[in-house]
Amino acid sequence: MFAADPLAPTALRFENVTFSHGERQLFGGLSFALEAGQILWIIGDNGIGKTSILKLALGLLKPESGKISYERDGVSITARRFVGYVSHKDAFEPLLTVRETLAFWRDVFETDPETEQDIDEILSQFGLSGQALQRTHSLSAGQKRRLALARMHIGNRAIWIMDEPKAAMDQTGQALIDSLLRAHVQRGGSALIASHYGPAAISKNTRKLILEAPQ
Repeated sequence: MFAADPLAPTALRFENVTFSHGERQLFGGLSFALEAGQILWIIGDNGIGKTSILKLALGLLKPESGKISYERDGVSITARRFVGYVSHKDAFEPLLTVRETLAFWRDVFETDPETEQDIDEILSQFGLSGQALQRTHSLSAGQKRRLALARMHIGNRAIWIMDEPKAAMDQTGQALIDSLLRAHVQRGGSALIASHYGPAAISKNTRKLILEAPQ
């Protein structure tokens, strides 16, 4: 399950956050809370600041002002052990096979032996059984996205942060993402997602944050 008690509430909070790219302010006074069992879907055009919000949440960028924090059981925590990330760019060691990649990341994440899935089961779940012995550099864009999702699944983090997760995915792949998200929030996880489009009807706890350019 999660790196700690899967039922322990883990929350992400933005409080009055301001951020600029160069001399242009992307957003100011941004506040929201992402609680356990929720999905927050950030929607907007390219360059509006969607990816910047994700990178701020990951600690890869720093806000000009405001506060970004994580809490678990009411205690302040760092994001590293509790957050899984799928970027819009899927990077892997090019000479490893798909099977070797998943085995490597299972070791990195120190998955609990009592709950870890068999690699073949994961390959089947993510539609990659036919690519098990294929080197990652030769995968299609959609296959790389499936592998990135499988890697995040293995990590078993409480909060998923996802940048354009359905990019390059066919209808079957998009349905897989919806299914993964539904199961994730049902067991107490949460997700922060950036996308050009609105969410599918995944759960009653799904909210939208729409970013628009200032007039």
